[in-house]
Amino acid sequence: MKLPFLVHRIELWLIDKLLPYPNNARIHSKTQIAQIAASIRLFGFVNPILIRSDGSIIAGHARAPAAREAGLIEVPVIVLDHLSAADARALVIADNKLAEKHPGTRTCSPWSWPRSGTRK
Repeated sequence: MKLPFLVHRIELWLIDKLLPYPNNARIHSKTQIAQIAASIRLFGFVNPILIRSDGSIIAGHARAPAAREAGLIEVPVIVLDHLSAADARALVIADNKLAEKHPGTRTCSPWSWPRSGTRK
């Protein structure tokens, strides 16, 4: 059995070197970018952007402008050059869709507000 690829390194890259995928299916509003920027200011940049070695973003299209809005000039990235171009395009879509899906339904994953320790 072939084991999945494991990431061994997180790098810091200048935000200006990152290139949004031009056909990214997800659209992020200014409000959403501002919310992500506020989260970065509060918690730090805790979720690296996934890129190819040419700087093209695979996952993290909203995090890059949010980091800039939060005043960062560098962000943590994971370079995924083990993926073919087709696999990288597939991951662009899958990364956006996986968070939406709840097993067996066509809806978003449900929240468990009591588990989160917060109210709805």
